[in-house]
Amino acid sequence: MQLYVILLVLGIVAHDTFAEALPLVELGRIELLAWFVLPKLALALAYAWMCRRTLNRLADGRAAAALDRVEKATGLYRPLIVLLYFTDLALGALTVLRNALSSAIGAKSVIFIDELLILLPPLVLISWAWWAYYPIDRRMREATLMRRIDEGLPMHRIWTRAEYLVSQIRHQIALLLVPLLALLAWSEAVEVLMPIFFGKSNLALRPTMQMAGAGCIFLFAPVMIRHLWDTIPLPEGELRDRLSQMCSQHGVAVRELLLWRTFGGLINAAVMGLVRPLRFILLTDALLEQLPMIHVEAVMAHELGHVRRRHTFWLVATAAGLLVCLFASWFEMVSWSWHQLPAVGLTPPPGLERSVVDGTAIVLAIAFWLLGFGWISRRFERQADTFAVQHMAAEDVAGANDGADVRVSDAHVSPMVGALQRVAHLNHMHPAKRSWRHGSIAWRQSYLRSLVGRSVGDLPIDRQVRSIKLVTLVAIAAALSIHLWG
Repeated sequence: MQLYVILLVLGIVAHDTFAEALPLVELGRIELLAWFVLPKLALALAYAWMCRRTLNRLADGRAAAALDRVEKATGLYRPLIVLLYFTDLALGALTVLRNALSSAIGAKSVIFIDELLILLPPLVLISWAWWAYYPIDRRMREATLMRRIDEGLPMHRIWTRAEYLVSQIRHQIALLLVPLLALLAWSEAVEVLMPIFFGKSNLALRPTMQMAGAGCIFLFAPVMIRHLWDTIPLPEGELRDRLSQMCSQHGVAVRELLLWRTFGGLINAAVMGLVRPLRFILLTDALLEQLPMIHVEAVMAHELGHVRRRHTFWLVATAAGLLVCLFASWFEMVSWSWHQLPAVGLTPPPGLERSVVDGTAIVLAIAFWLLGFGWISRRFERQADTFAVQHMAAEDVAGANDGADVRVSDAHVSPMVGALQRVAHLNHMHPAKRSWRHGSIAWRQSYLRSLVGRSVGDLPIDRQVRSIKLVTLVAIAAALSIHLWG
């Protein structure tokens, strides 16, 4: 879901870059309204029909095949939402909306409201999918009640449809959308308001103001998310004491250990925050209830690994550095290609060079950024898994003789492998299902098993991530040097 949220926001950035060349096709207001409404309505009804059909088949012995089909339908439904959204932008829907808002309020520029309104249709379609899927989720929860009683697990009230929808929006959309919208609103506010309050002579300060605001939003995002999600401090007891001891063991200072309440519906953990006063570690209720302590410890070590390896900082740095380098590279290539068009008998339309070159470069940069950043993020996730293995081996390392080379054993690997397996099983997730930022469960488990027999202190992923960080530093330094030189 994070990938789709990013694409929705990047669509607005790409639209504003291509603004002079839009709309690609001129449509009348009635035709544009029909296109804006009818395909979305058809898509929503088709998905609701698929969910209803799946629900009817859960009791006739074909539940597994029906659930597999609805999962595939969901995998197709969300990309189609993004495709329709980008088509709306290409046909000028955002431009029409901005013109209408400007006329209504009598202002030349509207800050944030236009972006929020154009994002509403795809967000409503995504939310509609959860609304339609809820009866399936409820039926599956009801089927597990007897098993939970037999296993002595805590019983949670089955959430209502509204509670289920709000939970999905809070946990899957708000995580990225709220900080990204805050960033978009701040950037647009600086763009519009600086000339009014500081005059055009101070426009050189604009990038500095935008960067300062972005830094503040990034820094305080964990506090926003902590209150957007349903969290409370982890209750006092043996579990909290053990997890706090792990934080001290690895030198990780946190503001709070949080219990992430999901009605027992989600098995997950997360770490948020760059600095100690704004850093939180979250563990869901279902994870603490349904995983044995050794698996909870492995998951906690994984989250601590993100902090110890400074993944939050480096993810931001690599994301920014990669995007800047890709845009600069594609800009040069597209610009060169544009100027070669007359040589092959093509005459570019006058006045469009800036928007076409910039727009094409940013679209290509975003496409390759999604591939590159996903690959980097999966390596960071792999290093966090490795940190969990190293944590499990810590006692063996501490007890080894000076100079002894401690090797990874099955006992060091199995807690994290087992935790991943239980997470996949209890979340009804196929182990081979791919994830843009984390990789599939099967991929991660296969890697962990490959560590057996290797030296605990000299694992390939640590060297690989160090290389990624070094390349990031060089890229950022080069970009800053070129900027200052220019």
